Parts: sequence; C-alpha cells; structure tokens
Amino acid sequence: MGTDFSWNASLVFSIASLAISVIAIVMSSLIAWTSPHRSEKIKKTSQARQIHFDKIKKNCLELLVNGVDNVTSHFRIDESTLYGKQSLLDLMNDRELKETMDVKLWVSIINSSSSYGNEMIFLDNVLYNDLDNHYPEIKKQIGIVQKYIDESYPIYHEKFNVLVLKLFDELERSINVQQNEQNKISMTVAVALNCIFHDDIKRWPNLYNVSSKNGTLPVIKEIVNKPEITELTNPLKEISKKSLSLLSDLRNSLNQIIRYEGELKGKCNYLQV
Repeated sequence: MGTDFSWNASLVFSIASLAISVIAIVMSSLIAWTSPHRSEKIKKTSQARQIHFDKIKKNCLELLVNGVDNVTSHFRIDESTLYGKQSLLDLMNDRELKETMDVKLWVSIINSSSSYGNEMIFLDNVLYNDLDNHYPEIKKQIGIVQKYIDESYPIYHEKFNVLVLKLFDELERSINVQQNEQNKISMTVAVALNCIFHDDIKRWPNLYNVSSKNGTLPVIKEIVNKPEITELTNPLKEISKKSLSLLSDLRNSLNQIIRYEGELKGKCNYLQV
C-alpha cells in the first residue's frame, strides 16, 4: 500500500513537472515570437507620431507663425512706413468700399499661407483642429489673441487713418511744402508717427537725423503733443501695445513647440498604426 502511494505520488509529480516544462517551452516560444513584432509595432508607432508631428509643425504651426507676423505688421510703425494723403482720403470717402470691406480679414491669424519655392502652402484646417488633441493650450491662446484683435483692430484702423490725415493737415500748415513735394510731407508724417509710437529714437535713427538736420523735428514734436493729437494717439497706443504683446507671446509659444525635438503630446485618430 505504501509502495503504491509513493509510486502514484512520483507519477503525479512527473506529470506536473512535464506540464510545467511544456508551458515554459510554449511561453518561451510565444515571447520569442511576439517580442520582435511588439518592437516593430512600437517602432512604427514612434515613426508615425514623428511624421505626424513634423506635419503639424510645417503645415500648421509654422503657418500660424506667419499669420502672427502678418497681423503684427498691421500694428508696426517703422522708418519704411509711408502714407499718402490722397489714397487715405479716397479710402475714407469710398462709401461702397467701406460697407463691403471687412478689415478683420486682414488680421486673421489662421487665414495664412507660406511659399516654399514655387509652391504655396495654406494652413491645414484638419491639423489645426487636431491641435485640440495635442496642444489645446495653443488653441486657447490663439482664440484669446484673435478675439482681442477682432474687437480692437477695426477701431484701431479707423482712428489711425483719422490720425494720419490730421497729421497731414497740421504739418502742411506748419511746414512749407510745395505741391510737387508731397513725398517730403509723407516723410514728415512718418517722423511724427515714429515720434508718437516710439520713445526710443534708435527705432527710427534715419528719420530722426534727417528731421533734426532740416529743422522740422521741433515743429513735429510740438504738433504731436497738441491735446487734439494726443486725444487720438493715446487709445491707439494702448491698443497697439497690448496687441503687440499678445502677438509676441503667442509667437514665442508657437516657436517653442516648433523647436521641440521630443515626442508629440497626446493622442488622436491619425496615429492608429
């Protein structure tokens, strides 16, 4: 009886050992088979994410930077910014044009394109909407900036044109300009605008030097400090300062992602491998 029990126990143990060995062999084979496939899938997924990230950068983020730069140019005053009195008068007196013209289209961040050689690349709306999956904070920032620009730029545009025409009138009365020297008065208005919007003369050294040498700078400074002029310029400067600050911050945020060489954040339907 004792011998039979020992024999049966040995048999059970042998069977169990054999089963464990078989399971171990099967598991080893399964691991050996799945590891390369898993590694390959991980590799493909990583490559797909990188390709998608590159597309987001080139066809979306870089174009948004272009859009920011375009909007910024509408608030920038520099030495090369010259205005013609007659063209402004024609614009302001064209009732039909004023009724149909939507200046907000000029300052749309997402309504942008870029040229690569002979190819024009426009912002990919699918990729732009996909930013919600990867960088929702950028979409939110764009929305905040665009909302302020949409609300403030029409006001800025209208009041700025009024200011420029007012400067033309004031400077024409104060500075002797012949009929065939309209370019001279346009240059003088440019000096006045830079004097208004830039306290630092390093922003407009050439205009400063010219107006200093020809004696017009004191006259210009006197005019831009008149109460009726400062009443126009103060709200314009406030809008310009806030707009340029918002746009600069947004540009930095976009470039930070563009320069980032790590992995794409988040998940989306375009990354199913």
